Amino acid sequence: MMDIKDDGLIMPADMDSIIAALGALESKINKQTDTEDVIQARLRLESGKYLNQAKSIIKKQGLKWEIEVSKIIPKKPDGTPVIKKTTRAERMKVASLNNIDKYLFLGWGKLVKISELIKGNDVEVFLKDLGFNQADIKNFDYSEFSMAIDAKVVHSLLKKNNINISMDLILKSLRKGVIFEDKLLKELSGKARPDLVLKSLIHFDVVNPKTSQVKSPLAVSSEIEEVMEKLITLMGKALKTNTVPKHIPGFMYEDLAHYNSILYKLSLPAEE
Repeated sequence: MMDIKDDGLIMPADMDSIIAALGALESKINKQTDTEDVIQARLRLESGKYLNQAKSIIKKQGLKWEIEVSKIIPKKPDGTPVIKKTTRAERMKVASLNNIDKYLFLGWGKLVKISELIKGNDVEVFLKDLGFNQADIKNFDYSEFSMAIDAKVVHSLLKKNNINISMDLILKSLRKGVIFEDKLLKELSGKARPDLVLKSLIHFDVVNPKTSQVKSPLAVSSEIEEVMEKLITLMGKALKTNTVPKHIPGFMYEDLAHYNSILYKLSLPAEE
């Protein structure tokens, strides 16, 4: 008797076939040099599905999974299992997610992150919560998609440390290359306004809320000139290399054009 899964992968109903399949998969996994490509993700996902099938069979037999699992995991020459407990748990968790096969392009590391953060097992709901609608998922920008996953991971980490920072600011920080390591978490922890601390660390324009101190008109003028020079250069490069940043909201371009027009008119000599 054979059980057929939705993705067409045929799952054997006998334990001997599952053991053989797990051994063959692990051999393929170890031969792959790139641990984050689609092939690795596919192989590890299949391994997780076989493990879930084995667990289902064992539970139906009234046996305990944690005891019986040691009998089905292939062994190394020294007798240790080829699949460690944490690795096994990761694969089984990812394999339990609905429609996960559609997201193999993310690579195994991203799939594991999703499995750690998701509530329930509906991947599409999780992605929608990140701000991706169905059209985005089908026509995604890989770097932005991955960045959103990373932002979700960081946001969860900050919440665990009682640090309240918006997803928008986290995304901006990640795009500027900020790494949320222990040193930075300590810097943000316990601050009344960790968002302002983060902004100042990554050189965003910040007004001190305690003193309401603002920059002088000359300083503002000099900074606008510097930023505009950089912006013109970057926009020129973007057009030449056809790498238009799709994640920038349209209203930002409109606001930029609006304020640029006003400042330009104000800079012209007054008519006599």
